[in-house]
Amino acid sequence: MNIEANTDSILRRQNEILAKINELKNPVTIIPPNINGMFIRGYYIKLRYVVAFVVVIMIWAVAASVSSMKYKEESFAHYSMYRAVREQHQYLMGKIGLEPQKNTE
Repeated sequence: MNIEANTDSILRRQNEILAKINELKNPVTIIPPNINGMFIRGYYIKLRYVVAFVVVIMIWAVAASVSSMKYKEESFAHYSMYRAVREQHQYLMGKIGLEPQKNTE
């Protein structure tokens, strides 16, 4: 008999809570304890999408960094070739007796 009374009391209280929730103008979102996402400004976002977005940004950053390093290496290689050709030209001009022009760079 005691269990039945407790059950009736619990069910009555549950009905009261649900009635108060229904009276509210704005709906209430009841969040379960083991949520698999998060709320940002009222929008539910699943964590797997957030993780995927972060991974895409990290991959983009690494690709941009590698591309930048490759560009710097190519620029250095072009400049090195330019200096080698310039020095060879000056050496050959000196060997045949012409005065090499001074570069004002």
